[in-house]
This record gives sequence, C-alpha cells and structure tokens, in this order.
Amino acid sequence: MFALIFLLTSCSEDKVKTDAERLAQNRQDTAELKRIQSVIISSKIILVSDYESLKNLRAKYPASVDVRQTFQAALILRNDWEALEKFLTEIPQEQRTKTGQIELTKVYIKQGKTAEAANVIEPMTVAAPNDAELNALAGQAFFFTGQYDKAASCLDRVWNDLISKKSVDEMTVRGLIYFYQGNNQRAVEVLEQALKIDPQSVPAANALSRVYSAQGDREKAETYRTQAEQLTKAKHEEEKRQSALVKYGYELEDAWKAKSYDAVIRIAQEMMAFADNNTKIVLYQYQAQAYQALGKTAEAQSALNEAAKLQTNKTQ
Repeated sequence: MFALIFLLTSCSEDKVKTDAERLAQNRQDTAELKRIQSVIISSKIILVSDYESLKNLRAKYPASVDVRQTFQAALILRNDWEALEKFLTEIPQEQRTKTGQIELTKVYIKQGKTAEAANVIEPMTVAAPNDAELNALAGQAFFFTGQYDKAASCLDRVWNDLISKKSVDEMTVRGLIYFYQGNNQRAVEVLEQALKIDPQSVPAANALSRVYSAQGDREKAETYRTQAEQLTKAKHEEEKRQSALVKYGYELEDAWKAKSYDAVIRIAQEMMAFADNNTKIVLYQYQAQAYQALGKTAEAQSALNEAAKLQTNKTQ
C-alpha cells in the first residue's frame, strides 16, 4: 500500500547533499544503514535494536534520502501509523510532494482519521479528476465519512482502471454504496466480482452476506457469513503467529545483547516454528553468529548453509 519515498523538507538542497556526503564518508554508519536495509528487504521485520540504531542515524543525517526512506519503511513495518503521520507532517503542506500527500492520506485512513484524509485528498482530485490513484483514495475517504455520492463519483470516474488493477478494496466500497443506495442487484455483481478476484477478502464476503440477507436469501447470506467468519479466524491466527514472532524477537535481541549465545540458538530454533522463509534466513544467520562465538565452527557453517538454501529458493 505504501511507497518508499523521500519527502522534500524545508532543508536546502545543500543540506541534503551535505548529509549524503557525510554519510558516505562514514564507513561505519554507511555499513550499518545497509545492514538494516538488507534485513528489512529480506525478512520484512524491524528489530528493536535496528530501529533504535536507525533513529540514531536519522538524528545524525536528518536530510539524507537513504536514511529517510529506510526510516519510513521501518515505521510501516512497525505499523506505527501515529509516528508515520508525525514523520510525514514534519513537512509543511505547501512543501509536500504529491506522493507525500498521497502517503499522508493513506496513513490517515489507516488510523480511521477519514475526515482528515478527505481534506487532504479532495483538492488533489479536483486538480487531477482522472487520476486513478487519487480518486481511489478519495472514494475510500468519502465513503468512510458517509459521503456516498461523492465516493461513488470518484470511483466511477476511474472504474475501468480499478477493474484492470483488480482493486478489491475499492470495488467492495463501491458495492456497499450500491447496497446503501438500494441497488442490490448491482451491489451483488460488484461484490461477487471482488470476491472472485480475492477469495480471502473478509470485507467482500461480509458485504455479500449483508446484501443477500437484506434480499431475504438466507441460504446465500449464511454461506457468505460463514466464509467471512472462517477468513476472519484465519486472519486472527496469522496475527497470533506474528505476535509470537515479535515476542520471541524481543527475547532474541535481549539474549544477543547479553551475549547469551546458547539462549540465542535456542530462541532462534523455537522461532522457526512460527517464521516464514524470509525470517528463517535471519534466524539462521543469528544462529551462525552465535555458534561462531561459541567456537562451534561446523554448526555455524551448517546454519549458514540452511540460510543459503532458503535464499536460493527465493531467487528461483
């Protein structure tokens, strides 16, 4: 949903250039930034220690493009929308880029600040009435503020683009607007199309259940209600898995800082049961370093080999 962007700030171009040069001249800081970027790209996680290190880099090089991009990526991975809002609004509105305004709108929607989102995006749609991305965001913002006619107008202007891009969220919003406005037949058509594109969409399944219930078709209403319930349960299980990973991740960080290498190896192994392949690569690297610190060269090499296998599978 979010692009990684550099937002123009009140800093001069000279300041941007100076910070870039200072960072390039500091080999230690450059290496640390690249390490964090590699972890983010490969594992899609941001550990507490890496986040703290990144905050220090940002304090030292506030105008650096690379540092700002990486910091934004970290905030997104942490789902820290409040901090991301603060980060984006550091730039005065009149100095923000179009991309910056779009990202801010997305952050407002994530936080349920739909009125603020609508205020940001509406002038942009007036200036660019045929821009698909702007109208899609405006449609969502207006929908969640109860401005259904405005939302429908925005979505309809770019409907062909939304269909070609398989924009399930916007299609679901449009289907619900048809439903709220009494056009149940068209609502069913749009919502079934959305669910066909993404069978895992809880909002689309739930919306279909509501429409069929309103039509008195209890059988179909129950079918889609059950589907939405099952999808929701699966989503909650995934959230539990992610929470377990975060908990173990903190323990792993503490063990690493304490140089409790046996504990590092044990915790990393326990995390394997919850981890996807990207995270497993990082865990094997932790184990390899811990084994190396304990003088267990063979075990360290074995862990690195496992990480290499997973890395090779990613590229095939």
